[in-house]
Amino acid sequence: MSSSELEYDHMIVWLDQNIASADCCRQLKKAFSTTINPENRISTNIDELDICNLIRENSINEQTSFLEVPFIFRLFSDVEPCLEFLIENARKKRIFFLTSGSLGEKIVPKILDEHQEIFQDENNKLYEDSIYIFCADMVKHGQWAIEYLELDCIKMENDDQTLLSRLTRDIAKYFLFKGKQFKENSNNLLSSLEKATKYFTWAKELYHRAQTIIKTHTSTNMINEIDQLIIQTQFQIKQIKNDNDDEQFGEEN
Repeated sequence: MSSSELEYDHMIVWLDQNIASADCCRQLKKAFSTTINPENRISTNIDELDICNLIRENSINEQTSFLEVPFIFRLFSDVEPCLEFLIENARKKRIFFLTSGSLGEKIVPKILDEHQEIFQDENNKLYEDSIYIFCADMVKHGQWAIEYLELDCIKMENDDQTLLSRLTRDIAKYFLFKGKQFKENSNNLLSSLEKATKYFTWAKELYHRAQTIIKTHTSTNMINEIDQLIIQTQFQIKQIKNDNDDEQFGEEN
């Protein structure tokens, strides 16, 4: 099964004047774009100085290829076009939204006061781990963000490696959720179980990478859980294939 056969319904949107500049933070953006792609065999360390192989950026609206399917990694420098884009994709995609503290102060209240649907599921429940505020002064920006902390959808970080590890782990968590959905609703369909296996494999890879950046017991425990899910799903696939072979052999005889 090719990756192009899988549905994709997630994206990353990053609002930051510096990040959106083609000439700024290239190594940081390369580290993020390679690390969160589990099909990319070589991820880039944020601290590496790789001047000759920097991330390619044709424009701030460039869509990158992710998991061999069109995965949107959109960068914005201004609040209004970013907000319009988020509203346009509300409930269409699972959005992971990163923002600077200064621009976050302008856009996050608008989102959570007027447009919560951007980060709501089909049951109108807010996804956890949806908004990441990347700022140097957490005390300053914590003063406005604290009003929304009870919604449990905002995380604030001042360290790039911590942010990358958290984002990688949260995307892995989303892949695990998708895999469980396919597995639980498979009705013993081979195609659904194969998709579940693929999502579990991606989740395991990203949990492993998050663990490599910053070691946590959570990632280790989740990797062990995913290993069991992969074994169970592969066993189901094998059983279905054996049953199909037996049926085909019976028909021929």
